[in-house]
Amino acid sequence: MAITDKKIMEKMEAELLLAKTAEQPEKVKQHIGRLQLLCELILEEEGSVSQMTHLADQSIASSLSSLDKIEVPNHKGNSLLDF
Repeated sequence: MAITDKKIMEKMEAELLLAKTAEQPEKVKQHIGRLQLLCELILEEEGSVSQMTHLADQSIASSLSSLDKIEVPNHKGNSLLDF
């Protein structure tokens, strides 16, 4: 199932609107990154599935890196398992 350029441009417009209305700088960058990915999809040669997969992987990786890291509380107790 091919994705038309028109459909990609509709997604671009939606991401641009989200970037314009975002209040936090990291959210703006996230939406602009998605917009960049969509631009590259149109500019890339059609049929290059490996390149599109690579771009999608980069987008996912950047989205995951922007998530807050989980903080583990530092418990100091009298357990035998405490080292």
